[in-house]
Amino acid sequence: MEVLVSVAGLDTSNSAGVTLDVRIFRLFGFHGVCAVTAITYQNSCGIEGMKAIEAEHLEMQLKSIFEDFNVKGIKVGIVVTEKQAELLKEFLKNFEGLKVLDPILVSSTGYKFAEPEIYEGLFNVVDAITPNVKEAEVFSGERISSVEDAKRAAKKIAEKFGCSVVITGKDIGGIDVIYDGDFHEIKAEVGEKEVHGTGCVYSSALLANISLGKNIVDAARYARLTTLESAKRAKKVGRCLLFVDPPFAFD
Repeated sequence: MEVLVSVAGLDTSNSAGVTLDVRIFRLFGFHGVCAVTAITYQNSCGIEGMKAIEAEHLEMQLKSIFEDFNVKGIKVGIVVTEKQAELLKEFLKNFEGLKVLDPILVSSTGYKFAEPEIYEGLFNVVDAITPNVKEAEVFSGERISSVEDAKRAAKKIAEKFGCSVVITGKDIGGIDVIYDGDFHEIKAEVGEKEVHGTGCVYSSALLANISLGKNIVDAARYARLTTLESAKRAKKVGRCLLFVDPPFAFD
């Protein structure tokens, strides 16, 4: 059985991060494994704190995984320290499989994870990145209030860093913008409620579908469909945000 790896944070509420990523990988027929970059202390109302995993311990996790498993692809989520980023850059550079990076700067409740520079050093060693509109503004230096703005930002990021860019477009009318040398748009229904975990679902589903042999545009369509279905099924578990509830299978 082929394996996908999530390199990301551990969410104590089990509604994002590595535990959600591996669930999405399994949905598409892969066994998911993980290497944890940080332990977050959070619930449905927000993040109360975070402990970064030392780079040497992150390296040991990755070494353990790659000594045994047939790894098809890697999804990277939160990266917290410069030492983690340096380690991952060398590791990803030498990994010949598929690589997707979700450059999470700030949580949905406003908790700051990392500086933009931490991620920018990784952009040129991955196949695709999946910033939301606010993140794309930071990485491009462009203000984004329309699809055309998003296209300009995506192209600027791609040309600067040498990776495909998928800007998830909840804030621009639900249109995802892809630049892989050409522009593509995916119009999608977007729910009105704030649901925790949608970004993790999207990036994990994107990696899974690219790993199944789909091109990035078709993979992004499946990623959006998976995210929409997971958000539609969202459950109120705690007092505040709803949690995504991915399906166990698609009909």
